[in-house]
Amino acid sequence: MPTFQYAVETSHDGDIWMPRDDESCGVVRSNDPDQAARDILAGLLDDVPDDDWQGHWRCVLWSELGPMPPADEAAAIATWEAPRVVWSVVRGPARGAHAVDPAVAGIEVDDMVLEWAVDSGFDANDAEMGLRVTLSDLEGPIEGEVVAWSNWPANRTEAALLTKALAATTNTNGEK
Repeated sequence: MPTFQYAVETSHDGDIWMPRDDESCGVVRSNDPDQAARDILAGLLDDVPDDDWQGHWRCVLWSELGPMPPADEAAAIATWEAPRVVWSVVRGPARGAHAVDPAVAGIEVDDMVLEWAVDSGFDANDAEMGLRVTLSDLEGPIEGEVVAWSNWPANRTEAALLTKALAATTNTNGEK
């Protein structure tokens, strides 16, 4: 069975990669390097605390042992990107939007998001204004949207809460 050297790397932007730490490098034996890379990455992500579960991750396997060559010489690469969300400041009920009030989803609004919202015209004292959040891959037009901020990272708990809340907004006919 072939032996592969691996490194788990992280990146904030998906362009510049750095090894996660010394414990995320090693050697694995496998007949399927692609599956081995996916398994290593999945196992490591299971142990990562929610606070550190953002950005881009990859597991790179090389067939050469010794100094790690560039990633473009890899035998296999498994990648994962943290879920991204879109925050929106809305005026009115935002009917038909595939986005939810973060409080309804059980998602705490980060101070940085709240600061952005206020700077963008959000007024918590105005009953007609609100915040909405959705997964980036579900982003679409929102009636009454004043401004949106895309590509905000979410941790796995937030992503799960948001997915559940979004699913609850759609009835069996696919209408919101």
